[in-house]
Amino acid sequence: MDQQEQTAKASTYRARLQTESGERKPGSPIVVQLSLASVLVGSTGAFQVFAQTGGGATLVYAPLAVACWLIIIQLLSPVHFPKERWAELLPLLILCLAPTLSVLWSSYQQKTVNDAITLVVFGLLGITISKYLNFETRLRTAALVIGGLLVISVLVVALFPTYGIDNDTRSIAWRGIFLNKNSLGRVAAIELLLAAYLFVKGSGFLRIVWLLSILLSVAVILNSDSQTALVAALAGLAVAFILERRRSRRNLASRFATILVASYLVLSNLIPLAGPIVAGYLSRDTTLTGRTFLWSFANQFADQKPIFGWGFGAVWQTPGGVGDAISQQLTFVPGSAHNGLIDLRLQLGLFGICLFASGLWMLIYRTLKSTNATTQYPWKIGYVVLLLTMDLAESTFFFGLTWFLAWVFLSDYRSKHGEFH
Repeated sequence: MDQQEQTAKASTYRARLQTESGERKPGSPIVVQLSLASVLVGSTGAFQVFAQTGGGATLVYAPLAVACWLIIIQLLSPVHFPKERWAELLPLLILCLAPTLSVLWSSYQQKTVNDAITLVVFGLLGITISKYLNFETRLRTAALVIGGLLVISVLVVALFPTYGIDNDTRSIAWRGIFLNKNSLGRVAAIELLLAAYLFVKGSGFLRIVWLLSILLSVAVILNSDSQTALVAALAGLAVAFILERRRSRRNLASRFATILVASYLVLSNLIPLAGPIVAGYLSRDTTLTGRTFLWSFANQFADQKPIFGWGFGAVWQTPGGVGDAISQQLTFVPGSAHNGLIDLRLQLGLFGICLFASGLWMLIYRTLKSTNATTQYPWKIGYVVLLLTMDLAESTFFFGLTWFLAWVFLSDYRSKHGEFH
């Protein structure tokens, strides 16, 4: 009996090691892949351009609700998420602590409650999915879904230009099935990074598919006229390819985490100061399309509540709130401060900034430390660079898609023996 038990354990352990080496995890439930696809569609904000109709709203929210229910059921299973592994949720708990606690002092409590719940659920969904699907499967599923949304966006631009083209006072650009051109550009930038990884690591016919996806992503970014998406995609790809050649190891995890968090904090403070100067030298708009005025007014309101801020989600899209007061001083209606750090200071104060920096450092460190495959290491750092670069000008770190994909992309928690749980 003892020999049979040892044989069974050895067989199970070998199967898990095969999974860690990059093979598809045996028995990965198809429902998890379908849930991942559904949540991706909902979190991108796709089809919201049609949300004035009942069908559009259903397309956005129904798949998301079903997927959340399915994954939470999986999450509660002790077989796949034993109690002793809950310590691995520490980065998520730290990052969500300030947004959740801010309901106590929020100027718009209902929206803070809704946004904080969404934040926690999306993080848990991403972590849970990473425990069922290996890295390549997660990325391939995400790339296929997002690539499909880009194809639909191009078709909408061609067939229904009234919906697919974003006309504002600054430019005429593609928006496809998204609310605005920046949302489309953001999604295309993420697809570009995913498709580039799958092209580099792939073989055979699939490489042609990923090459076409790369070309589509580049075309969409350029036609969306989203400069932030373009810069973020180039930054993420550049870092990934440089580190790919250097074959960096996990013993640099703490150094990379420190460099990335410190660079983000420095650049977030530097851009409002140096941005107009650089734009002047380049003969571009020195207001950075109105961002300098937005930052100035946002900082004035942040100064009124410097420690805890106005509450997570309580500033923008809140009738009669701080966002409305800021909008009255501008010629446009902002949906964010267009600078992640300023938005953090405005909504969560110094308390939130400290917890954010700590949680971000821990997330990056644990991610890089737990990544056994050297080939994945550069691309995970590349996604972090893309994510933080976007956040410098668009305040997207806590945005649905980028937040959810951060956990899908970066979560890969294992025991010290390399076993899945």
